[in-house]
Amino acid sequence: MTRSLVVALILILAVTGRPSAAPPPEDGSALRVGAKAATGYPFPKYSGVVTTVDNDSITIQGFGHIIGGWKSCEWNDARTERTSTGNPVTLYFADRELTCVRLVETRDALILTAADGKVTVFRRVDQLPRRFKATTALAAGKTRPELLPGQSYRLADVRVGDEVYIGCRQVDGADGCDTIWIERRPGGHVPMAPGERPDDHPRPYSQWANALQDLDERGIPLPDKFLTPWELKARQARIAPPPRVAVPRIPPAAP
Repeated sequence: MTRSLVVALILILAVTGRPSAAPPPEDGSALRVGAKAATGYPFPKYSGVVTTVDNDSITIQGFGHIIGGWKSCEWNDARTERTSTGNPVTLYFADRELTCVRLVETRDALILTAADGKVTVFRRVDQLPRRFKATTALAAGKTRPELLPGQSYRLADVRVGDEVYIGCRQVDGADGCDTIWIERRPGGHVPMAPGERPDDHPRPYSQWANALQDLDERGIPLPDKFLTPWELKARQARIAPPPRVAVPRIPPAAP
């Protein structure tokens, strides 16, 4: 599976809903080999918080890895936590491999549980920020029209503190970046993506991203259009069918 297809599948899942069951497990080692053959880089994406951004680079504090061997994968409602299980789940980093039976990925950490119950935590704040040089096209403010909206933001769209995914490749022999996906802007709003046309799509990417952020930060329920069919059915089942009668409030007892 190529890097572009992997990223496209991730975005399709993000736009269409939060899966409760994962597709068949992928061979993470093969993905890593394929990514390196296609881009000169050992992993296809890097994710984390932006610490610096300028006209030709982006610096991120986070993680770059591929997951293989998982048998099931579930997201929480706000997509802030993903749990993968398998026997084993393998994490492929650029310089090492780690295995576990349960992996929890949050916005701030990777939490690995081994078969013997031992828990290992890798925190984002403990990782060294990593600088990625932009490709010539990205540095020039160009986007990739073949990608889905939301998958190809420009450097000028990014702000320090944004939570992002980037597509990785070698650029001039160094860590490089060719695509940027803004996932969250804590305390703010994810901007409309280049080429995004809300009137042409029932679930525009930026609206979906901001709805998830509102759920996470403010507890605002997701609008119906961003729910999966079974989630919408469950929500509607909790609403009493018409006709509905308001029950008068019992007045307080007299003193």
